[in-house]
Amino acid sequence: MHPPFLLQSLVDFAHARFSGIHTFPQTNAREVVLCPEEFERLRPAIILDGAFDRMDNYLSADYRQKMALSFSGGEIRHAPTLAYVFQNARISAGSFFSAGFRYRIRPPKEAGIPKKIDRLDQIALCASITGDQYFGHCLNEDLPQMLLAEGFGEPARLTSKNWPDLYAYRDLFGLNWLELDGAEIKEATIFWDFSQNSSRKERFQAYRSRLRERLIPKKPGGVFYLRRGDTGEARSPVNDDDICAHLEKRGVDVIDVAHNNAQDFLENCLERKIMISVEGSHMMHLVYTLMTGGGALALMPPLQPRCAIKDACDAIGARFATVVGHMAPDGFRIDLDALSQTLDKLETAVDNLESV
Repeated sequence: MHPPFLLQSLVDFAHARFSGIHTFPQTNAREVVLCPEEFERLRPAIILDGAFDRMDNYLSADYRQKMALSFSGGEIRHAPTLAYVFQNARISAGSFFSAGFRYRIRPPKEAGIPKKIDRLDQIALCASITGDQYFGHCLNEDLPQMLLAEGFGEPARLTSKNWPDLYAYRDLFGLNWLELDGAEIKEATIFWDFSQNSSRKERFQAYRSRLRERLIPKKPGGVFYLRRGDTGEARSPVNDDDICAHLEKRGVDVIDVAHNNAQDFLENCLERKIMISVEGSHMMHLVYTLMTGGGALALMPPLQPRCAIKDACDAIGARFATVVGHMAPDGFRIDLDALSQTLDKLETAVDNLESV
């Protein structure tokens, strides 16, 4: 590493750990509109009466309002998809820097002084802090940006974590990208691309088509429970074994998220009619594997509920249902009768292609 960059990296490291994040309107980068703002009326979630009121401890009051609007089938605004083109940028200490602007990609506690510096003419940075931390967000947010990169430079990410499925998707989607620890770049583009707008939907469909050109579904039209187990955050219901037994009696297959062969796992999920699972980013496999017009049933912890799976279902035209759990001493419990009732409603909606 050259001494000037080493010195700058030390400054960047301190800046990344102790300063705030700038937002895109504060930058002097050139802005390119790739998709304007849009409005869309959503289909309502399938949820039993009174269940929504059991959810609490939202990320914020605004997030609760967003979930209520989405679950009720209201009209929402999709933010535009934008490209911001920067000159003379660098990547260091898990952040992107250009003329005093900083965009954090990796949390400070995980970012360090880069061990390798690439000097590049032009890149398109397809990376976000959520996509760096959660595989599902990487699937749903970062990988679709790769299809925006044409004309803006070679796609690039930070050196990836140990996510074997990420490289399986890369190969199945026919993608290539640079993996960077540190870099000096003459021209770099960052995408503001967080809405499930028409641009994102088109990119989802492109990847769905590529996946079906390369994989053969093992059980098309089937219903399955994607068992989270001990992966990710501790969010599995305390009666998970009972849930598996209950669903298996209905003819539902149980598939573990943890696996040793990504292609076999994806072929097992491909073209399924309904995915059932504990709400979490691992459910984002459905964006690319679920059959057209299928459905997803999320088992929702009553505290810190999320809307991401509903958003993903809306983006691919799938029906979304949820069963909200009840608090238990060591977590939360799913009522099996409520699970059966909700699954019945979802299957009816999917089979009849009509609202419930």
